[in-house]
Amino acid sequence: MNKEYPKLNQKINKKNVRDKTQTFFFFLPSHYFLTTTILFIFTLILLAIY
Repeated sequence: MNKEYPKLNQKINKKNVRDKTQTFFFFLPSHYFLTTTILFIFTLILLAIY
């Protein structure tokens, strides 16, 4: 059992890291999309004012 435990632990760690990177790359584009949309709307409002 002691020999199998580190392998299991490695699998869990790899899965954890993969999940973290996936969530990071999932939130990053949506965040950029949100900011660009807000900037686009902001510029439209500024153009409408002037």
